[in-house]
Amino acid sequence: MENAIFVKLGGSSLATAELFQKAVGLYQANNNRRFFVPSAPGAANKDEIKLTNLLIALANRYEQTHYNITAVPMHKEKEYRTDSLTELNLVQRITDKLSQSCTGNGNLAAETIQQIMTQLTAFPEDPRQHSANVQRMGEYFSAYNLAEALVETLQKKSDNKPVKILDPLEFIALNGDNPLAGEILLEKTTRNFEQWKLASYDPTAIYIMPGYYGKHDTKGTISLLDRDGTNMSFVLALIGLKPKLGENISDVPGIYRASPKLISDAKLINDITVRELYELAQNGFNVFQPDSLMMIQRSGICAPISIKNYDSAETEGTLIVNVKRNNEPVAGIGVRENVTYFTFEDPRMINMQGYIANLSRTLTDLGLNIVRSPEGEGQLTYYIDDKSFVGRLHPHDILYELSRKGYNLSRENIGRKSLITLSGEGLSDGRIKAKAFTLLADQFPTADLVGSSKVSVTYAVDREQLTPAVRIMHDYLTTLLNL
Repeated sequence: MENAIFVKLGGSSLATAELFQKAVGLYQANNNRRFFVPSAPGAANKDEIKLTNLLIALANRYEQTHYNITAVPMHKEKEYRTDSLTELNLVQRITDKLSQSCTGNGNLAAETIQQIMTQLTAFPEDPRQHSANVQRMGEYFSAYNLAEALVETLQKKSDNKPVKILDPLEFIALNGDNPLAGEILLEKTTRNFEQWKLASYDPTAIYIMPGYYGKHDTKGTISLLDRDGTNMSFVLALIGLKPKLGENISDVPGIYRASPKLISDAKLINDITVRELYELAQNGFNVFQPDSLMMIQRSGICAPISIKNYDSAETEGTLIVNVKRNNEPVAGIGVRENVTYFTFEDPRMINMQGYIANLSRTLTDLGLNIVRSPEGEGQLTYYIDDKSFVGRLHPHDILYELSRKGYNLSRENIGRKSLITLSGEGLSDGRIKAKAFTLLADQFPTADLVGSSKVSVTYAVDREQLTPAVRIMHDYLTTLLNL
């Protein structure tokens, strides 16, 4: 596989039949692209709902009737915009989505609907297993739909190259009690890929493996790789088969140094290390899943990965590497736009054993996503991602639950902020961090330093200051890197 290129196709790059044909065009442009890992079809526009979200909601309707409980919490459906849809509405939308994405005569869409209905009416003991069996059907459809499109194109050119679909159940080994979030057995998964490569790999064939799911190692049942798990499927294939290059086809031409929504003239990053991107992925960059980046670090072996879209497919895009070809000290700027801080001032935390651990557990038990928690003398501030509670809990509800546990907090110690993170291998140089903070604080005196590591530094600013604050950081980056 020395010259092989593996391609991960994100949901936005497979949202319509036309986009599936563009995926075929990737192979036509470069015959080394011989291994594809597709996501489920994504939303074609902002008003459409992703196929996976529709499948989750439909599974929920059946689970509510059969188990009197849903595998995926109903508050998630509000986030997915499926909470008001009836079972009939959902079936119709899924049917329409599959039909609109189908590249052939429509038989595959009808067959997939039939298989979905079969999974919906089969009820294992665990409702989460029921949901997993239904959810993975989007990726299953994408793999077969792409295969049909490739075969049709090859036949028109009298090309007899075989197109083969690989069953992820034969490769990706998972464990754990939750079939909606399987725990990866990396050594066994890698061994499965390596053994297949030695015994069955055909260098003339084009391979397609659905993303997002694998097999529970002891139960033999389907387990998912959590949401956005196709990235993880892709990375596991890269680790196990060691091709020349990986390409992640999404809806952006590469990774920008800052969000184009905030900085319209943001430039693309050429090279970024896995560590740098991990910090950015934890702070607003949605291009690559943080868990997948951790898996690359854990394995220590992975081909470079190029981030690009169809329009930039024949360019290098942004290359994710272990070692950069340049010595740029800072790669980019990540943002968490909406966080709420809770500051605890309690002298007991200094001497009471387990105080901070118990407080953190109380917050996570409420379903809150703690993104930062800087400590001071008798003081501790938690920055909570608003997405983890807005629409479900009011800050006053959180105050009440904390007071019940013996943690008293005044309303004055709660506020709304935004977080800005600089990420770069050169941030071990404290002068860069100090200069960045000085520039922010000169303009915004309420700015705070809330976290720092060898490759990142995070500042908090008032929400209304976010855009000008990011502009200050971007301009500093531009000067620092001579862009």
